[in-house]
Amino acid sequence: MTSSKLNWCIVRLGEDYNWWVQEVSDDIHWDVDGLGILDPNQVEHMVDLLIQMKPYGLREDIVENAFIAYSIEKELPKNMVRLVVCNEELLSTKDKVFALPNAIDESDGPYVDFLDHIISVRVKMLNANLDFHQPMEVEEIEEAIRDEQRNGYISGKSVHSFDEIMSILDYVPTGYSLDLEDQEEDKDEIDFSDVDDGLGEDESSVVNGESWEE
Repeated sequence: MTSSKLNWCIVRLGEDYNWWVQEVSDDIHWDVDGLGILDPNQVEHMVDLLIQMKPYGLREDIVENAFIAYSIEKELPKNMVRLVVCNEELLSTKDKVFALPNAIDESDGPYVDFLDHIISVRVKMLNANLDFHQPMEVEEIEEAIRDEQRNGYISGKSVHSFDEIMSILDYVPTGYSLDLEDQEEDKDEIDFSDVDDGLGEDESSVVNGESWEE
């Protein structure tokens, strides 16, 4: 497999409030058509869910190898931003970073390995926490993902990588519910309603329709 790490890329905010790659530093090996990138809010949400899966066999090396981390270099006109590679590990960083799936090969490679891995771990997690008549199989989630992708193709829309990932990390069979956060809520409930975050409007930027501190 050809491997090429991108030094920079230019991304644009789409009408769907997802970020899409507009231009990359290596246009020979990378095709930017329909190439989505996770913004800082999406990265944070994904990481929160992945951390919950650690007790069920999540491999951190597979997660880290599946993405290229970027930080903002400068904002550009027409809802575009220039990003540069940064040496951050997604599962431990405290910085706000973008994450580009390392999907230089759509049928093989680190990102495909990541999707296969989190499907397997998600199945283990569901089997451990839900009372199934029969253990869930990997094929069930795979079929749900294929259905979502087919619906996207039929409507003529590219499936964003965040949606693809969340279709796995949020997957629960019909008729069941899983909320691990509710199980921990009673153990340590803190009221932050009176806390002032101290941020002014000029100290934040809007990404994916939400404010986040640089």
